[in-house]
This record gives sequence, structure tokens and C-alpha cells, in this order.
Amino acid sequence: MDWSMIGAIGELVGALAVVLSLIYVGRQVHQANTMARSAAWHEITSDLNDWTMAIASSSELSEVMGKVHFQGLRRDGASDSERVQVAYAYVGLLGQLNLAFKQTQDGILREGELEDAYGPESAVMAVPYLRDLWPILRPGYSPEFASWFEERYLPEESAD
Repeated sequence: MDWSMIGAIGELVGALAVVLSLIYVGRQVHQANTMARSAAWHEITSDLNDWTMAIASSSELSEVMGKVHFQGLRRDGASDSERVQVAYAYVGLLGQLNLAFKQTQDGILREGELEDAYGPESAVMAVPYLRDLWPILRPGYSPEFASWFEERYLPEESAD
């Protein structure tokens, strides 16, 4: 056997090893992405559950949120303590939504997963109180998130 043949076989084996390594790394990356998506989805659903349980376990907060959702309580008709309770409840929810939005932008979550958790038809977002509160909360968020949020949840509201 001549040296050029041995060299060619060596190159072929090397190329095959590179291809197999790339396949292995690709599978590892895919698995890591799947695990990151799963962890992010778990975090979002866990945070939503915590948010709803905090309201459910507080009779005072449940009463105020009930007024917001079922009696049409508006910010200008709420007492000072009701304003604080509702504002903090929505700050918590919007913080979770903002995180999910960033994770979607970073490719960790898929758009459909964000939809499943925070669809625009969500009753918790479709209240006049949130529309009244949003201009106060808006400066705390990035312009990208604020525009996305307004387009999705406050469609007839102008951006500024």
C-alpha cells in the first residue's frame, strides 16, 4: 500500500470523525434548547399559578380584583388602598409577561407558548382598569415591550 493511499484513508476517517462530532454537538445543542424551553415554560406557568394563588388566598385582594373584573371598577373610582393593591397585582403580572416576552425574543420560548400563557383574549388583561393604569406603569418597561403590549392588549390605545 502506498503512502498516498494511507493519507487518503486518514483524511476520510478524519472527515468522518468531524461529521460525527458535528452530529453529536447538534444533538446536544438541541437537547439543551429543549431543556431551556421546558424550564422557561415551567417558570412562566409556576409564576402565573403563584400570582393567581396570591389573589385567591387573600380575601381582601380577591374582593378588589373582583370589583375590577366583575363590577368594572376604574382607577378613578378606587380607594387609595384598592389602587395600591391592584397596581401591585398588575406590576407582578406585567413583570412576568415582560420576562416571557424577552424569552420569546431570545428564542427560548416560542410565540405559541407565549400565546398559551398570556393570550390577548385573557380576561385578566381585558379590563378598563389596566388601560387606566398602563400609562403610569409604561415607563418601567422597554419601548419594545411597551409597543408590543399596547398592540396586543390595548389595540385601540395610542402608543404615546
